[in-house]
Amino acid sequence: PANARRKVTVMPTIIRPPALKPGDLIAISALSSGHEVEVMAEYDRGVAELEAMGFRVRPSPLTDVSKAWWWGAARPADVGRELTELSADPEVRAIWSLTGGRFALSYLDAIDDDVISANPKPLIGMSDISVLNLAIHAKTGLVTFHADSLVFGVSEWHDLPGDGRARQAEVYRRVMTSTEPIGAL
Repeated sequence: PANARRKVTVMPTIIRPPALKPGDLIAISALSSGHEVEVMAEYDRGVAELEAMGFRVRPSPLTDVSKAWWWGAARPADVGRELTELSADPEVRAIWSLTGGRFALSYLDAIDDDVISANPKPLIGMSDISVLNLAIHAKTGLVTFHADSLVFGVSEWHDLPGDGRARQAEVYRRVMTSTEPIGAL
């Protein structure tokens, strides 16, 4: 009806995560599907790509192939807790998704948004991770990155023709390390 009151939702202030520096630690996290023995070579190639860009890489506990629960990395509360803990960890400077999947919706309520807001860092991933990126941005204002996951993404850069691998790595490095607004790159 014409006289109905509309609820106005106010977006939080935009929070841009700090730029990474060479030597910063990137945590690889299984934020949706769990790790699988069949993709260990792809995992290793993806880690090698990030290390070649100058970053240190550490797998988070839920990337352990024995932790998988159904089609997810672990029980929903455990995945939400791990994301919150990685966000609070001062040594971790970015969180990179292992892969996509179909699990992120199951633990959105298990993430501590206050911890995410207080410890802004790049969250990188695609596919199912888009749900996570959008939810975190809507609740906290944190700018997240819809970009290649480690497995089925970064691990495949070596297949790009010509100098595609080097160009891809350079674009990611520039976006992750720039202190300029993204549009200025």
